[in-house]
Amino acid sequence: MTATALPLLILIPLLLLPQIAGATELTGPEIHAGVTIQAEFFGDGLPLLTSFGPHIDRYVVRHAAVGISGELGDRVEYDMEVGTATCVGGGQLRLMEGGVYYRITPQVRLGVAQGHVMRGFDLHQECVSLLTAEKPLWAFAVSPCHPAGVVCNFDFRTGDDAGVEGQLAYLNGGGETLDDEHDANIGLTFHTPLPGLSVSSFYNHVELDLGYSDDWKLLHGTGYRAGLGVDYQTDAVFLRGEYYTGRGFRKGVGVGEVEIPIGPEDHEMMAYYVEGAYTISTGFDPLPSVQPYVRYQFWDRASNNPEDLEFTYITAGVTVRLGEGVCSLRAEYEAPLTTPEDEDKEASRFMIRLQAEN
Repeated sequence: MTATALPLLILIPLLLLPQIAGATELTGPEIHAGVTIQAEFFGDGLPLLTSFGPHIDRYVVRHAAVGISGELGDRVEYDMEVGTATCVGGGQLRLMEGGVYYRITPQVRLGVAQGHVMRGFDLHQECVSLLTAEKPLWAFAVSPCHPAGVVCNFDFRTGDDAGVEGQLAYLNGGGETLDDEHDANIGLTFHTPLPGLSVSSFYNHVELDLGYSDDWKLLHGTGYRAGLGVDYQTDAVFLRGEYYTGRGFRKGVGVGEVEIPIGPEDHEMMAYYVEGAYTISTGFDPLPSVQPYVRYQFWDRASNNPEDLEFTYITAGVTVRLGEGVCSLRAEYEAPLTTPEDEDKEASRFMIRLQAEN
């Protein structure tokens, strides 16, 4: 069976669930869909780590997917998403997310799922729902995308939305197995009594494949990832910042071919970003709002290395909402600000993106 056929065999019966639901106790599913297509243009230099695919000027479907969620009786919930995205290889239709959950109490549900894990704000969100076009440049160094495993989600918020929500997860490692690898994560988000203000944190213990030693022996080891972030949103204002740190990375991750006098299990990284936006209502129905935004990123790719491996980046763009639906047009420019003296500079990128979803 091909990689494309399997998601289709899963998707087609689920699309028929609304017709079946009337004759059973099954609650008809909610169906959503979205398409994101963009034009990309690159300057001279090494590819940015969020430049998925060939580093050439092109049009590309960044993300296209159909998602379904629903309930089976009073306690069992399910969701899934089938589609394609450049950050997970692109080109082929695949099962991107999916899960089945048992609701133990109104606040707690336990399940087995594949999808985004609660590691702060940006890493927990779908790429195409972020303020900027892509996640921070170190996202894949910190964690794999769409891991699978056992998850327990809980949400203890009051009627005014203040309280705490979180997730405990025990997942496959970066090689998508539990064979000498794992990914254990706890994530918490505190929604403060001040409307719009939230604080998020996570801690992640990993056992992972560290690559090969100089005599070609496969190395295994352990490490951690941790983060802390603040998010403030109103109808017009968006402010967010997050700090990440970690130890234990596969050989070459983040540093490429640069030789560092640190073993992969002792390799440490530190990074942070700050970003902000302001939404301007136009009062013009065809273009109801305009949102300019900016983001600054700092990434120390080997924070315990004697030599400087600190990189900084700037991202600036504007998102224009189109009509009444969830449709937008985005223009964004991202470029390195500072690069260590002996390192090759990465390329800048300009993109124009059209995004629509229901």
